[in-house]
Parts: sequence; C-alpha cells; structure tokens
Amino acid sequence: MRKIFGNFTCYGNNVQIGYLQGIDIFGYVEGVSGIVKYKVIEIKKDSLTFKKNIDVIKQTLGYMDWAIEFLGNGDPNMVDGYIVARSFDWDFQNFVQCYNRVNIGRNLSLVQFDYTPPQYNTLTLRRII
Repeated sequence: MRKIFGNFTCYGNNVQIGYLQGIDIFGYVEGVSGIVKYKVIEIKKDSLTFKKNIDVIKQTLGYMDWAIEFLGNGDPNMVDGYIVARSFDWDFQNFVQCYNRVNIGRNLSLVQFDYTPPQYNTLTLRRII
C-alpha cells in the first residue's frame, strides 16, 4: 500500500466535508514543519467506464478542490487524489492522463484492485496512472 499511496501520518474513513458529502478515505502526511500532503481516496467496487462513471471523476476532483481551498492554502500541490476500482476503460484512463497534463500541479491517480481466487483473501493494488 505504501508504494501506491505513500506514507500516512493520519487518515480517516468516510470523512464528512459537507452535507451528505463524505470522502471515502482522507489522510495527510505530516512533516517537520507541518502538513506536507493531503490525500483524497475515492473507492468504487466495480469496473469504471468513462461514459457511465464521469461523475466519479467529478466527485473526486470536488473533494480535492475542497481540500485545496480549505486545507491546502489554495496550493494544488498539497493534495493528491486517487480513484480505486476493479478496472478502468481506456477512455477513463485517457481522460485522467490528459487532465493531469493540462492541470499542472494537480495529481489524480487511478489504482486498480483485484482479489486472488479461490479464497479471495489477498488484495492486490496496481497503480495505473
């Protein structure tokens, strides 16, 4: 997990940031002089396609914007965003790559998960972007 998300000093599950708005996992890394990086992680249990799941991208970017505005002093470099799902279609991946390229300083990553059959007791994570 550290390879994918890096270090966490503290994190919480379903952190409420507004009325009926909860970030699945929200954390931060604390350095010597204060907060170094906030982390927003949105988790989906299914495979995501761009046409049907564009709202997942909007949702995650909205959470990132909130953290940038209210915690990161307006600095997008203070916040990393992650979307975790079973898989992502090519259009979904392409959009996120283009978004990161155009929005310098913002970092939205895609992480694919899988369970190992037959017991499904091993979780595997792989960073796609």
